[in-house]
Amino acid sequence: MKNIKDLKTTEWLRLRKEENKKPNVKYNEHRDVLYMYFVPVQKKERILTYYIDRYAALLFRAVDNEIVGICFEGFKRSFFPAHIEKEWRLVDTKIELDGVQDFHISIHSVQEPKPAPHYTIPKPIDQNVSFEPVYA
Repeated sequence: MKNIKDLKTTEWLRLRKEENKKPNVKYNEHRDVLYMYFVPVQKKERILTYYIDRYAALLFRAVDNEIVGICFEGFKRSFFPAHIEKEWRLVDTKIELDGVQDFHISIHSVQEPKPAPHYTIPKPIDQNVSFEPVYA
């Protein structure tokens, strides 16, 4: 088990400095895990997890202990329902990371707009058309 003090935050802090740079977010439906990567991760890289609470784990490279992201397990099943209209904050986990004061995720429900009802207004009957009864 790694000590939290051994984990590095260089890449995470670099992301914060870059304007309009956002983490790469991926959701694994089979595992029900939401991944947020601060830097691109190669498939061959060995990524380890350091759990910081019931749902969240820091993702770090085994080779250099650099934090490359964060993941949330049980995202749809547990995390999302527990945090809807609330905020998850790193500071609430009581861990301290070098240079990172806080990190938070806000989840808000969004109502899909209902489609407007479609009405067809009939055209007025042309007065010049004659109607004759049809007998069958």
